Amino acid sequence: MKLDFRFIITYSDGTQSVLPLEDGQTGLEDIYTGAHFSWEDCPGGRTCGITLKPKAERPVRFVDMQVQLPEHIFSDDTKVFVSAYTTNDVAQVSLLKSLGCCHSRDCVLYENSGSLFGAAFITADRFFTYIRIDGQRLFLRHSMEDKPLFANQSYRLEKMLFCLPESSGEFFDTYTDKLKEHYDIPRLDIPTGWCSWSCWYQNVDEQKVRTAGEELKRYFTAKKCNTVQIDDGWQRGGSFCGEWLPKEKEFPSLGTLGDELSKQGFTFGLWLAPLLASRDSGFFTRHPGLKHVQNTPEADNSYMCGSDPVYTLELDSRETLEHIRSVFRRCNKEYGAEYFKLDFLTFALFKLSDFARKEHFVIYKQDYASAVYRKVIAAIRQEVGDAFLLACGAPISEGIGLFNGIRVTPDIIWGKMKSAPTAWEIIKMCICSISCRYYYNGKIFVNDPDGLVVRGFDFNDGFDVTYNEARTWATAVAMSGGSSLINEQMERIGADRRDMYSFILPPLGRAARPVDFFELPQPSRLFIKNPDGSVIAALFNFNDRMQDFILETEKTGITGEFACLRIWAREVTVAKDKIVYENAVGHSCEVFAASPLEDKPRFLFAACNIYGGAGIFSQSFEEESGILDIQISPDISRCDGDEFYVYLPNGYDAPDMKAEEKMRTGHGRIFALKAEAPGMRIKTVKKQ
Repeated sequence: MKLDFRFIITYSDGTQSVLPLEDGQTGLEDIYTGAHFSWEDCPGGRTCGITLKPKAERPVRFVDMQVQLPEHIFSDDTKVFVSAYTTNDVAQVSLLKSLGCCHSRDCVLYENSGSLFGAAFITADRFFTYIRIDGQRLFLRHSMEDKPLFANQSYRLEKMLFCLPESSGEFFDTYTDKLKEHYDIPRLDIPTGWCSWSCWYQNVDEQKVRTAGEELKRYFTAKKCNTVQIDDGWQRGGSFCGEWLPKEKEFPSLGTLGDELSKQGFTFGLWLAPLLASRDSGFFTRHPGLKHVQNTPEADNSYMCGSDPVYTLELDSRETLEHIRSVFRRCNKEYGAEYFKLDFLTFALFKLSDFARKEHFVIYKQDYASAVYRKVIAAIRQEVGDAFLLACGAPISEGIGLFNGIRVTPDIIWGKMKSAPTAWEIIKMCICSISCRYYYNGKIFVNDPDGLVVRGFDFNDGFDVTYNEARTWATAVAMSGGSSLINEQMERIGADRRDMYSFILPPLGRAARPVDFFELPQPSRLFIKNPDGSVIAALFNFNDRMQDFILETEKTGITGEFACLRIWAREVTVAKDKIVYENAVGHSCEVFAASPLEDKPRFLFAACNIYGGAGIFSQSFEEESGILDIQISPDISRCDGDEFYVYLPNGYDAPDMKAEEKMRTGHGRIFALKAEAPGMRIKTVKKQ
């Protein structure tokens, strides 16, 4: 792999060293600083580690690895995937020429005429890093915060990945493999249940939370939902209160509530924005030493909550760290919370501004920003033990190995404002990010697609969607492979909308990936490849008008004839080489389970949930005995139907099988059976 590199050091006085670097070169220096490079081969590319060895004390602003895009990658038709800046930003593919100069944080991937080039940071231990995209050049940048580098110290920068992969899948596999090599990943159990935010917003209280738990039991008992989480509104002092004590009127017995929910089998969850506090909360009047003050020309605050300025805490002080520890100790031990949604975390690292031009960072005295951030999150982890931590409004890479889950989309509801996108436009944005960030789920994090909201009435928040739009969002939540928390008054939404939630449970845990990652304006065809060779495919019509959609199944690994279950419609057909979604109305989707018709008997799929029974049914066929062994998880009781389908090729019979023949193909027959755990052993006979 031959790439054109430049290693650039920008000193705080504005002087700059631009040093040509050859792929594989191990050393460079200018008059102030030496740099050592370590290169390692990996699938599709190489990794590069850099250690700075200053020769004289001198403040540094940025260190860049500049890469020139190869000529075969750069053209007017080049597309680029920008992974965005935080968990809640939209990750998407765009035409490079439409972007101008922009930023991505964790990784980028370019495509031109089938050729690919990708780059990423694969550690985030100490320095705030990001990727600056500028035409044919990209810069993998370290913010050195205008701090001096000392001659008696070495500075190990964040490790980088450069790839010329064969496919987008190869790049993201390599990228996440490298992350997993460096970090110990916590448990990746999937939360399901209820969250208060898009249901009640800040108008939440103990009785409403108890009612939600009761409704989960009433409507979804068989689904065994495991989480009830209170979002913003439980705490006194506003969204950025700093203290994190419950409201006395609305939550007079928060610990008792947490204990009740735990006894019902739910993990009790709380929302916090623990790294910030606002002026109007009064927190800094009571604790002036915990406020971060930055000696730079711009304002100290990182964020504005309406007219109330919000400040980061002085995160590198012992007093602040002990305060944060005490908050989580209390929430965990006294209130019983074992699930924490931590929000607005990114403002501990940079300030909300026109970042592409101003690059306003939060700078701490004791260490570089990412190191300070990881130390604080690690302290929270120590206090709550094995509790589930969800990062929201947060940097992604800095949370690896500390957080169990990350939000991967914007909020599904933005409020009733003339300036806000429509509910459908927000759904499309969220599905785009779900599709483009699939690679994290089940490997690095549990992906959180935000809440499942399916109501068909206006709750005065701007979310009022059709049945098809609600079903499309429910499908996307299921295809995320991750968390599934309904944000609804479940009694009020009606049976047809409640059934959407029931049908996407239990979660499969595997995220769907785009058939064409670089499809513009966003991927409309997603698929999950199951271990038994079957495929789950979701086809989305994001347009306003009716259209036909075709998925060539060879792109998913299925060739030739296959059985197909149209899952929402519960229709079984046989097809060859392609799935056709005819007359798809605007703002809709359909999910298909496809199983290849082979020369041996096999389980095909089930009509019990959106995954066609994947994760509940498993199978094996013993050639010698002719036994088709179908194992059915006890989770079959959590599904909405118990019919499943079996295929017998021509030449096979199963005389003792109690089944209804559904259809014949040129190669065999398809039967419908009733399922009961733990399964059945079907004796087949091969005719001579």
